[in-house]
Amino acid sequence: MFNHRIRIVTSITIAFIFVILYGRLSTTPFIAPTETTSVKGLLANIKFPSLNLTKLFTLQFTPNGDFGSGNLNGGNGLTNLPTVALPLDNNASVNSSSNDQQAATDFNQPTSDIQPTLPADIPTQAIPVNTPKPTKTPKPTPLPPITSDTRPGTNLMGVFQEVSKYECIPAALIMAFKLEETGDWNFINDSASKIKIYNTYGWWQNGSGDSCYGYAYDTMTGIVPNDGYDAGRVCEYPIPASYDQQIMGLMQVSAYEQSSTRKYTSQVLPKNIDRRVLFDGALIFAVQLINRAGNLPMSCDSWPDSTIRAVAAKFHGSCQVTENNSGRNYCDDVINYYHQYSK
Repeated sequence: MFNHRIRIVTSITIAFIFVILYGRLSTTPFIAPTETTSVKGLLANIKFPSLNLTKLFTLQFTPNGDFGSGNLNGGNGLTNLPTVALPLDNNASVNSSSNDQQAATDFNQPTSDIQPTLPADIPTQAIPVNTPKPTKTPKPTPLPPITSDTRPGTNLMGVFQEVSKYECIPAALIMAFKLEETGDWNFINDSASKIKIYNTYGWWQNGSGDSCYGYAYDTMTGIVPNDGYDAGRVCEYPIPASYDQQIMGLMQVSAYEQSSTRKYTSQVLPKNIDRRVLFDGALIFAVQLINRAGNLPMSCDSWPDSTIRAVAAKFHGSCQVTENNSGRNYCDDVINYYHQYSK
């Protein structure tokens, strides 16, 4: 037992001296690099006696790892202790002292073959985004053109609803402008037979209707024009104006508005058209109102107040009513009438 302990202490002492000696020879600044290299070569050429160094470092001195009567293994695998490998610097430069210092620094730094894993590139657009496509301007279902002199509709609201089928505009909005322009004293509660008279092309020429009641007169001069059966009849006082716009019909459409919209209205009424016919005047008015609206709402049956206010201001020139300093608001009136008839 005593001999075994001596051998253990001796082995550890020799190893400790060897390591210290090698480190000083490699790092001592007052030894020239060439001398260091020579000493290294000398140590490398030294041949030690054939001793079982494995036993010195693993402490396994007997085949069964026993110290006399005791068992070093103890069933815990202590005989398989890992062997410590001392890294040697084989790349040290002998050209300068700075390289020697760098070699000494590298000697103390552990090396590893494991390379860090870089994170995968994050995609610029991880979640696809579906861009909504712009909604197309709504259009009414195409209908065949009207060729009969008698236009469709059995009452005034029915006439406006027939116009709404051809143009993308709520019938209640046409009614709202009618009430603001010509009041509610005519055509609102008329019978189907009476509506048919004023909804037939040429009624002002054959005397079947009343020119003043049906607005077959020029509202700026107050006089029935020359093509009427009662031409020259005065229906109301003239409206002072710099020039005559020849405004006629229930929707108060001018001669210019009737001609300028003809390229659109001809698709519905290819045979003839006149603003004194109930359907015709509402159709002309609807086309010009749509042109004033610009970007149409997404529904032909319902317009927001903001759009109605915009087109009403363009149609009237402004929202303020200046006649007789009444203080009324034209746009507000149209909006209120619209909500009244859109229910």
